[in-house]
Amino acid sequence: MLKACVLDFGGNWANYLPLEKFAYNNSYQSSIGMAPHEALYGRPCRSPLCWIELGESRLLGPEIVQETTEKIQLIKEKLKIAQDRFRNKVILAVKVWWQHHGTEEATWELEEEMR
Repeated sequence: MLKACVLDFGGNWANYLPLEKFAYNNSYQSSIGMAPHEALYGRPCRSPLCWIELGESRLLGPEIVQETTEKIQLIKEKLKIAQDRFRNKVILAVKVWWQHHGTEEATWELEEEMR
């Protein structure tokens, strides 16, 4: 399949490796009875074109772009809130390796106590 992509589209074969990996991981494998992605994660891969619920059928168009943009915006807002909440919660600690002792005896010490 990689050879076919390179012959059809031209260019460097390394550019097509992610597409080939995606195609392989989402192709049904008779030896395991499912796609490798499904075997690993317990569910089928949800590519951007398959974010609708099973059983629904609709034409894809600007709506999917709008839905995806809204989901991304919601995730950005939640990440911003989490980052702001934990920004001032830094506890500076250093791992101390005592001379002539192994790494299993290393301890975490507060930076304030080290000064």
